[in-house]
Amino acid sequence: MKASLRMAATLLLALTGTFAMNAAQAKCTLTEIRFGLIGQGDCTLDADDLLRAVELYKARKEGKWDIKEFSPEEQWPKSRLPDLEPVAIVHLLTNGAVDTAVDVLNSGNVDAGAFDVSVAVQFVAVTSGTVTPRAAILTAFPGSQAQAPAIRQNTGWFTLPDRQLSYDLVFSVDVDPGNSMAESDKGNNEMSYVCRVLQDEAVYPNQQAGDPPICPAW
Repeated sequence: MKASLRMAATLLLALTGTFAMNAAQAKCTLTEIRFGLIGQGDCTLDADDLLRAVELYKARKEGKWDIKEFSPEEQWPKSRLPDLEPVAIVHLLTNGAVDTAVDVLNSGNVDAGAFDVSVAVQFVAVTSGTVTPRAAILTAFPGSQAQAPAIRQNTGWFTLPDRQLSYDLVFSVDVDPGNSMAESDKGNNEMSYVCRVLQDEAVYPNQQAGDPPICPAW
């Protein structure tokens, strides 16, 4: 193992030059290894990094040196990425339309630049079960500060298919649906929520156990 690491270190030095080892520094990334930034003392290397550096060195020798082959998460350490998550959807029912807004939280350690949020709604008729989907609305958010309170942005409104019928509203929210922003966790970008609009109270005077909550009216 030590011999392998010595060989890796030798090849790495040939590729990037001298590098500093400092436990307080962030772990090196493929991007930093790729562009030789580790010689600036900005990050540290471990055994796995050395072996990856050898693979990158070989790839360069074989003419396969394209950083686009690596995902954004591989190119930058998680400690230097934002983490966007939808935490709430606000829906206001008025005059046969549902106005929506989404709260997005950035729990990462880095501010996030502008990103998109997609909101879609399906109207499910309580009586017949007929599903009426609405096209998703894409809304641009200006950005989000790291470790700050969630930001809220209006995300458009949807009209009810029939103002005389009761519906279950199935909301689907997707932050960064185009996957254009690198994040420390891509598994928390979506959320869904269901609430019920009761417009024919004579038919459904009472909610039953397990029914969706009533959508708020304003």
